[in-house]
Amino acid sequence: MKLINRDWDKEIELNIDNPKCLVIKDINYFYEFQRELMLTNEEGRFMLNNGIKNLNFETEVAIINDLLSLSLNNKKFLNLLYKDIVKNSMDSLFLDFNNIKKANLVFMNEIKKNYSRMITYEDNVELDDLLKLYNVKFSSNYDSITMLLISYLEILFEISKVKVLFISFLIYLVPKEEIMEIIKYCKRENKYIVFLEKEKPDTFYDKIIETIYIDEDLILEV
Repeated sequence: MKLINRDWDKEIELNIDNPKCLVIKDINYFYEFQRELMLTNEEGRFMLNNGIKNLNFETEVAIINDLLSLSLNNKKFLNLLYKDIVKNSMDSLFLDFNNIKKANLVFMNEIKKNYSRMITYEDNVELDDLLKLYNVKFSSNYDSITMLLISYLEILFEISKVKVLFISFLIYLVPKEEIMEIIKYCKRENKYIVFLEKEKPDTFYDKIIETIYIDEDLILEV
């Protein structure tokens, strides 16, 4: 897998077994770099090529720029949660739900009869509608950023075609042993991970992660 930028004179070869860390010391270019990654193939300067075709940045690339605001309870993940609960619900649960639905319809009909104005309501309520009504969500009780991130990635990889993951400031924020767990997890899932950092990682990572410096003149230096 190659990371290509139209302004660079070199390409970056990505490797699942030897993740890359791109160190961008100029903070203005760091944030510009993040913004460019979030553009589509046609709009941005970046391309990812697997030797056969360019990856679609909208569907095959994930960018996590703010770890501290990471949440499992976005719209895509919640839709997956509701579908999974419905799919794995036992027949007895559906029987209970049907009884609840009948009782609710009687209740709504009483409201309609006793209200002074003409109203209508939805009578074809499904189990996922009830889950939304009760605000069913993934638990947000995690002991560490790493546990939350791995849970996030498990769901992301299940519902998407993502092959390459860019994460900002993970090495800065997370202890070494947890970084190793994340690297191992991505290897098991056959996903490429690219770290974006402002400073060079500790020498501990020298044999694990390949560091590449990108300066304000867009010169790449290993």
